[in-house]
Amino acid sequence: MFLTKQINRRRLLAVAGGGAAGALVLAACGEGDAAEPAPAPVAEAPAPAATAAPAATAAMEAMPQQTFVTINYSTDHTSGPRGAATQWGIEKFSELEPNIGVKVVHRPGGEQPILLASGVAPEVLLGNQFVFSNFQPDGSFVNITDVAQQHAEKFRVDFDAIYFLPDLYTDNDWDHRFPAPDRIYGDMFGLSFQPGVSGWYYNVTLAEGNGVPAPTADWTWDDILDNARRLTTGDEEQFGMNPPTSSEFAYLPLCYSNGLDKYVNDDLTHTPFDEAPAVEAMAWAVNSIHKEKVAYSRDLSKTLAGEFGDPFSAGLVGFAPGGVYATGYAASRIRDRFTWSLMPSPKSPRTGKSGHGWNDQPYLVTRSSDRLGVVEQATKLVLFLGGQYYAERVSIDRGHAPNNRHTYKDYAAAHSPPPENMQVLGQNMDMCDNRHLYPFYALQEWQGAWGSAAQKGFTGELAADEVGPAMAEAGNVILRQMEDPRVPGQTGAAIECA
Repeated sequence: MFLTKQINRRRLLAVAGGGAAGALVLAACGEGDAAEPAPAPVAEAPAPAATAAPAATAAMEAMPQQTFVTINYSTDHTSGPRGAATQWGIEKFSELEPNIGVKVVHRPGGEQPILLASGVAPEVLLGNQFVFSNFQPDGSFVNITDVAQQHAEKFRVDFDAIYFLPDLYTDNDWDHRFPAPDRIYGDMFGLSFQPGVSGWYYNVTLAEGNGVPAPTADWTWDDILDNARRLTTGDEEQFGMNPPTSSEFAYLPLCYSNGLDKYVNDDLTHTPFDEAPAVEAMAWAVNSIHKEKVAYSRDLSKTLAGEFGDPFSAGLVGFAPGGVYATGYAASRIRDRFTWSLMPSPKSPRTGKSGHGWNDQPYLVTRSSDRLGVVEQATKLVLFLGGQYYAERVSIDRGHAPNNRHTYKDYAAAHSPPPENMQVLGQNMDMCDNRHLYPFYALQEWQGAWGSAAQKGFTGELAADEVGPAMAEAGNVILRQMEDPRVPGQTGAAIECA
């Protein structure tokens, strides 16, 4: 079967650029963002007039620090708010390290596995859980632990303050514990850069105009439905909420809110969407479209979005579950046409709790840096991109969420509107029981399978109460086909949540 690790690697060439699985895993951190225009070139850091090209030899390890070298790094952060931060970052890094040039290589996220599989990856690469778990065992990345510790202070990196997801840039033997560890441990091959977390927005202007009160931390799903009905006009021109069709940032958090601990069992034999917490949550999500009719169908999305990119930005939706980490994009579309705000995530009536999903994309140091003798320089760039200098800039441009606790606590720009109540972003990031993508070799195919089943519920092809069981069976088919015997090295609970 194709679900061994080695054959998975070959399949990347076919699936990395798109498809159901690619959309779920490789592009997860861009989920929910409106399409951006073709990126403009990002300027490189200027090089000194007289430089010599570095020889591609191991002797470069002894290269004197005053020698100018250029580091290539692959990213898709080249337009919009993310591109603005990248441009600022190149200039700032040049001030800190005048003998290290930076060349941005624009690559869509789906191309990273192809670059690694073909051996032509740049020295620094924007990765994700899938990329790291599948390529780290083969030596595609360089252990930078000692070098990172040596230079962390210069780039204002506090490793204990960084939000941590295991097996993303650290070797943690597939740590599937829940709640997950909250501090970095294990050998490092990169560093956190682009975290994202689930949550909810709401249109304050629309709510106030229709007598809907401001959401509070006591709201449950029932309160969402009650108030969404008041905001839905019934003529398909205004709706109470966005459909919760995003996997990591909408319907999985509903499942977690309703009592689902993890989306796969510890020995990788069962996909638990057929259990009551998930069945009920998926039925609620699907019914918001087809029974309650407070959320719009996919067919209406483009019409409602109009020139503004999405229906919420058009001002035609009250509540919006999904990723709340890239507010700079929505702010550029909404401008001053209405007031909008983050809000507390509603709680499940079953459990009295809210639930959140999060992920991260790290910058990783590839073995190309070792071959070229520039591991130290590449590590410095990764530390800068994952450090406090860059996180503070991210809190201004808001192309993604800052990756460390200091920014939310100490940097005033992280809390300024729009949207209102930006402190909710930090609160969601600080939740003890956030769930992430637990790694295993068939992760991509497995998510694609149950994700396709979920979409059949949202399109009306499956009844609401059939969606969870269909997702479970679709995922279980993939798990039964796995030939690699490896299971998570760590299970149980890593920390206690209050």
